[in-house]
Amino acid sequence: MWKLVLSTVAPALIIFFIKKRIKIPEEKIPTFEEDKIIKKNETYITINGLQHRVVYVSHVMKENVPTILFIHGLGGQISQWTSLIQHFSNTANVLAMEQTGNGKSESSPNYACYNTDEFVRNLNQLLTYYPNDNFVLVGHSYGCCLATLLAVKEQNPKIKTIILISPVYGIPKYQVYLKKLIRFVPNEIIAFTRKKDKEGGIHSKSVNRFIHQTAPDELRYKQLCWNSQSTIATFKRTIYGMRFPTLEEYASIKIPVLLIGGKDDLIAPISNITKIKQSISSSQLLADPYIIPNSGHQTIIEKPQLVAAMIQEFVINKVGLTDMDAKVQILKTADMDKWSLKNYDKWKKKVSVSEVMRPSKFRGMKVMRQTDDEHCPKIFSEKYPNVGMVIDLTKDTPPYDFVDLKSRNIIYRKIATVSKVPPPLKIVRTFIDIAKDFWDKYPDKEIAVHCHYGTNRTGFLIACYLIEVLKIPIQEAIEIFAEYRPKGIKHIHFVDELYLRYSEYEKINKNQ
Repeated sequence: MWKLVLSTVAPALIIFFIKKRIKIPEEKIPTFEEDKIIKKNETYITINGLQHRVVYVSHVMKENVPTILFIHGLGGQISQWTSLIQHFSNTANVLAMEQTGNGKSESSPNYACYNTDEFVRNLNQLLTYYPNDNFVLVGHSYGCCLATLLAVKEQNPKIKTIILISPVYGIPKYQVYLKKLIRFVPNEIIAFTRKKDKEGGIHSKSVNRFIHQTAPDELRYKQLCWNSQSTIATFKRTIYGMRFPTLEEYASIKIPVLLIGGKDDLIAPISNITKIKQSISSSQLLADPYIIPNSGHQTIIEKPQLVAAMIQEFVINKVGLTDMDAKVQILKTADMDKWSLKNYDKWKKKVSVSEVMRPSKFRGMKVMRQTDDEHCPKIFSEKYPNVGMVIDLTKDTPPYDFVDLKSRNIIYRKIATVSKVPPPLKIVRTFIDIAKDFWDKYPDKEIAVHCHYGTNRTGFLIACYLIEVLKIPIQEAIEIFAEYRPKGIKHIHFVDELYLRYSEYEKINKNQ
């Protein structure tokens, strides 16, 4: 939008003359309620003499896991990171701050408080409030510039990697000159331009510039709110002091970099990613850049699950911050005795068998116990006479006699899987083939699937079937399982794996 504003500089005198006779009415600024994870964990800290709003979510393992710092772009707010904050709070400490004059942070009339290098210093000071040995920087849009400069200028050895999402890459030389004029453009001109830009509300140019045409109205409304809440004063001061990393600064990056972009981004086209990729040493590009189809500039709110899965996979497998691996964390803290008193009580409280998971004929259930008076083969077969097959996903011999099932005309199939680990592709194929073969012969019968508690491995494989065979979208498949099996797939790395396997995305070869 700032380029649009600058295009009005030439006729500024005419508009200035007109504005004396035309008073631009104050617009009503739309709002929405922020998520509870933001409200519950917000605080204010003083940086550079100004109050800044900060959200910090501490992980149960505290300093033993990395801290992820989310850095917003021009006119951004912490609430734009809500989905990613929710996701990564499961595996890491999460930190975000609204820069001077943005969101609920205090503003200043001093233009010097808004220049890029000052923002970088603010972020560096923020890190001292929340010490950690491993920081992951995640920037969006102009926030990518701040993340890059924070990593390059401060040379902080505790910053281990930077993730650049929808990165902007400089501006033409003539616009460098023009942006300096923004300081002298009357606020009324910008207000008039903004008002015209937002005509059409959630379907205005103001929103369409950021959000893909297929985005739902809920996201469009939030984008309209963010655009409206960005003040003219902060906009002018930030544009005036804005600078971008130089080619030399990109080339000096000494830590791993991941690039992610929306294929239909109108603000930061994917050509930006190509330019940045060519500027960074290939030794730091440990993975090909990801390009997400049907996504605009706001990939972090349009495709948050996929973006989160890409970041998680990169940070763990490429950067080597394995302490962020949910599987590793679970194994460190879990009681490995499946039938300890604690785990037996947990098993006992689980719903034994779900209703049929429409539109499939799956039932999810916990493992049976031969000696249990409520969930053993005899009781199970009597309660669910239409179940024709049980698929056992546990690794070891089950605590029930599967011969009892066969004697009751229920087919028993064993597919051994490892607890806490998403089943590999070969297992998925075996599971799908077994289910399809069964329903080819017995189309009206049901299949009951269990691991130990009937949540993660069971949910993962049923979701794979729903996605692959019934062509159900990823999120809908996850929600179907959660509807029939309370709380659904519990482990976040299982959900990440579903998105990585089944989402559509492209890669730009890092060697090109």
